[in-house]
Amino acid sequence: MTLPVESLTGVLADLSQSHVAADLAAATIAAVALARTATGRHRLLLSGSLTPALTHAVTAAFPAGAQDIEVLAPDPLAIEDLFGRLDEDLAALVVQTPDPFGACRGFETLAVLCREFEVPLVVVVADPRLLGRDGLPQADLVVVGSDSPRFALVWSRPGFPGAASMAPEAVAAGFKTGGLQASAAQVGDDTARLVARLRRMPGVRVVTRDPFATVAIHLGDARRAEECLPSLPGLVATPLSRLYPGWPELEPVLALTLTAPLDETILARLRFA
Repeated sequence: MTLPVESLTGVLADLSQSHVAADLAAATIAAVALARTATGRHRLLLSGSLTPALTHAVTAAFPAGAQDIEVLAPDPLAIEDLFGRLDEDLAALVVQTPDPFGACRGFETLAVLCREFEVPLVVVVADPRLLGRDGLPQADLVVVGSDSPRFALVWSRPGFPGAASMAPEAVAAGFKTGGLQASAAQVGDDTARLVARLRRMPGVRVVTRDPFATVAIHLGDARRAEECLPSLPGLVATPLSRLYPGWPELEPVLALTLTAPLDETILARLRFA
């Protein structure tokens, strides 16, 4: 993933009051630590929308015995029940968008319920370009990270205990500026074209709801995604069984991630052997 460096430089300057970290995992751990300190509680709820690597990093940072951590199963259809798991003993609920299946999740209702239970909501934005389309999520703590260029930061809502913050309008305005917004529009258009092509392919079922940059597809129960990998420029194919070993139901599921503008010739050559 390549982001417009000029836009990000300006955004990072505007977000100088936020907590800057080395990578997405470190920033997420910092956000969880802020939530624990603010609430005085220890128990965490980690959504199935988190990548396995991020889940592992958080659970390793807060070892068993120090707190209770509930980790939910992978959620390719984005149907997990988070509402029913909220209670006043939680230190934080941690969710991610887009998730490993490429789905963009909305958290408006969840944010309202978290406020009712006084549970800090931590939203991890794994692709900063999404902020150019949707703006800042409604959450107590927002973690934003990128691999290219490599950066991560934590933004907290104004008034969140123990954390520096900026007004949501100022943060949103920074992320909606020129390059990032245009990049988000390009990704959205390319993702829609990819989905349209996939829906026309026999035996292929699109799994992801509201995809952004990544689309998960089911190739049929009799096929293994590991054996059906296309090799095309600007399109990375990842069998979900690599991310989730031990989940045989995900063996036919393949994630396709756009890493460059999508050319029509790439769509025409797309095949699953």
